[in-house]
Amino acid sequence: MVEQTLLALKALFLVLLYVFVWRVIRAAARDLRVPQESVLLGPAQAAALGFRLGAAPSPRPRLVIAASSALEPGTARPPGRRVSRRAEATHRLARPRAERHPALQ
Repeated sequence: MVEQTLLALKALFLVLLYVFVWRVIRAAARDLRVPQESVLLGPAQAAALGFRLGAAPSPRPRLVIAASSALEPGTARPPGRRVSRRAEATHRLARPRAERHPALQ
């Protein structure tokens, strides 16, 4: 009885594995049949979308301070500057209660 049950479970596993592989291959084949969008634009299409040759690059990202007890709110800083509680940071943040906790050191 146990051997028959194990044989039935093996057969069921193989059937489920076959169905899974078949579904994966079918989904991949369907994706290959669908035409893909082109990422290349002609000059006229790019101009119609608002892209211009020689246009100024977008401004660099910046960090704007919304609210802070250590920094002036509303000031903008480039993201390359270090803002941290550590001593080697460019701008040191004061958080005395958190600094006493050894896990945050």
